[in-house]
Amino acid sequence: MHLSRLESFLESISEGSKFIGRPFVDVIGDAKIKVYGMHGMLYLMSLDLVEWIAHSPIPRENLIGIEDQQVGYWLQKSNIAMEREIMPAAQLHDRADAPGHKHWQHAITKETIVVHRCKEIPIFLRCLSNLFSDDTKKLKSTDRLLKQPQAAITHASESLGLLFTPNQMKQTLRAIKQTLIQNPRLMTIREYNSLLTQEFQRVDGRRRSWIC
Repeated sequence: MHLSRLESFLESISEGSKFIGRPFVDVIGDAKIKVYGMHGMLYLMSLDLVEWIAHSPIPRENLIGIEDQQVGYWLQKSNIAMEREIMPAAQLHDRADAPGHKHWQHAITKETIVVHRCKEIPIFLRCLSNLFSDDTKKLKSTDRLLKQPQAAITHASESLGLLFTPNQMKQTLRAIKQTLIQNPRLMTIREYNSLLTQEFQRVDGRRRSWIC
């Protein structure tokens, strides 16, 4: 699961009672009840629906069955006015070579939020690498810039128009590394550029005050 993409997706949709995922229609039970559910690879619901499940007798009275079918059945019986938000196939899917129905299969792209059926370790690692390939590239780029002052000077000049001396850049990289030590995590190029600009303004301001 790519959490930052999931966050962006959730921020893009309107508020209200929501049942979110990739839909299916199935028939369950001896009575052959038609159920409109969301595929168990991932589904999300708004807090009011979660609270309804926690307190309503309907889920407790209908426990036996396949999980995503039962959840769909519960919400169907609730008669709550909710919006079913459908996630595109490119965002939520099985891996491209997964066994089973091709309807759920899709290649991992920059749009992918969740990849399903990655339980075997080699497959999991391959899916993980593909899902976070952009972030890995960013990490490698910033890692190189943090370790090589001359590369950082070139990047600052070409990308940001900032002119650091070698000594200024060494001091700047030390400050950025200290920031990472205090808050260790993945740093994107955008965050690196922001810290670089802040440090340049601090150094340049100090130089200008000395000249005055």
